Amino acid sequence: MGGVARERYERMRESVRALYDRNRQRGHAAWCGYDYDFVCPSMGTYPFQWFWDSCFHTVALSHVDPERARSEVRSLLRNQQPDGFVAHVTFWQREAFEEMLKTYSIAYRTPYLSDCIQPPVLAEAVQAAARGAGGRAFLDEVLPKVRRYFDWLDRVRDPDRDGLIATLQPDESGLDHTPKYDAYLGIAGTDLEDFTAAWERVAGPYATVGRDPEKMFALDRFICEDVLVNTIYGENQRVLGELLETVGDAAGADDAEHLTSARAIHGQRGYEVVDDRHRPEPRPKLHVGRQPPVRSRVRGTRQRRKRGCVEPDDRDAAERTVGVPGCRSAVQRQQVPYRAWIAGASVVLLAATAVLSTSAVWGDGVVDTPSGQPIARGDLVDFLSFAEWAA
Repeated sequence: MGGVARERYERMRESVRALYDRNRQRGHAAWCGYDYDFVCPSMGTYPFQWFWDSCFHTVALSHVDPERARSEVRSLLRNQQPDGFVAHVTFWQREAFEEMLKTYSIAYRTPYLSDCIQPPVLAEAVQAAARGAGGRAFLDEVLPKVRRYFDWLDRVRDPDRDGLIATLQPDESGLDHTPKYDAYLGIAGTDLEDFTAAWERVAGPYATVGRDPEKMFALDRFICEDVLVNTIYGENQRVLGELLETVGDAAGADDAEHLTSARAIHGQRGYEVVDDRHRPEPRPKLHVGRQPPVRSRVRGTRQRRKRGCVEPDDRDAAERTVGVPGCRSAVQRQQVPYRAWIAGASVVLLAATAVLSTSAVWGDGVVDTPSGQPIARGDLVDFLSFAEWAA
């Protein structure tokens, strides 16, 4: 790399470093007795440590400050629970932001830890942080915790033992108010109150059973074996196996529990993503097609409004295929490596978020940009150099 390309790379690298310096959170948490050092998503609205945000930050930091990348992982795993669970948010400095927390819709395991998951990018984050001098010692330090976390996912979030984990709330997909769940959740509007009410219809009953995972599954409020989540889960199981083999844990590397998901995801010929058989009102079911590549199926005709709302008289219409958010349109059958999805995580993720947060996604795989000029989602992917399994 040289010339203009090198200049752009160095400029981007320094911009990432400066951003991560501005959003760095360091201190000591009296509630747990631990020091923390992590990058928060936003100093103004999200000053805490989020699970998959920190995983992406770790990948980016591994290119600019390897030791900070390792600190990011250590902070993320510091408050792992005895059963292996790692919260999707750690409220290290909660007392300083009590007013802000009143605006959050968060389910808590403790006052300082959420009781939810996010897509498990953890193994890839550890792999990135372990590169370079001191990497082996770092792996010896953190891999036991990483393995316990994936054991927890396998044990608690895969009760039907099909090798695929389930999310129990829409925000556990990492996509929060994604329109792909609107029909399933019965969301007909686009106001924040509509989404908050839908979240409460799911999370409220969970509180009545003490958020016991087995009882939450039994309530059948929201059970989704999400495409994106399980693609990440399968790949990170594979990476975990490689890392365990690196440190000489042959038994762990060969353990079927750490390989089942990858085999299921790459060999599955179609499975039900959302099961609403017990719901009193008929709603579209989400399915995925053969993997790879990844596809999503929704029952109902072409949705006539943005945000995925299906009109009542369309509910019994034929099945149609739609693109998964972040993937190419279903008519494009180009397959690209999942690992490319991780590359350049910081800048690319920020760019993608900025575009998608100001755009409306149509059910046919087209993004309606703020300027009114629709572009294919695949073109958006290419434009941002942001890729994952494509359909």
